[in-house]
Amino acid sequence: MNEYLPTSTANGLPHNLQRGERLASIGAGLVLAGFGLARGGLPGACKAVAGGLLVSRGLSGHCHVKGLLNEPREELQLLREEVQHLTRRLQRLQERQRDDSRQDAALDAELPPNLP
Repeated sequence: MNEYLPTSTANGLPHNLQRGERLASIGAGLVLAGFGLARGGLPGACKAVAGGLLVSRGLSGHCHVKGLLNEPREELQLLREEVQHLTRRLQRLQERQRDDSRQDAALDAELPPNLP
């Protein structure tokens, strides 16, 4: 069955559908298109077009809607990692500032009070 499903899209889009999703889209699309053609009229034509889009989705292995939903998730993960990195960096800077303050306090304690 896999030999009938292309492994890459013609327009270079990455596959974002699993084998089961592809097969379900093809099957549901064929059924929906069949019902649409049998019904006829404008509602039937709409069903037939929707079925054709599902078949196209299954054959191509790429779903634009799923791609749009996954992009923000990947971007959110990158932002989380950046926030974690910046948090660690801020903690290191705060530690350095505390160390510098301690050193300044130690130097002030060692110096005589009457120095200009």
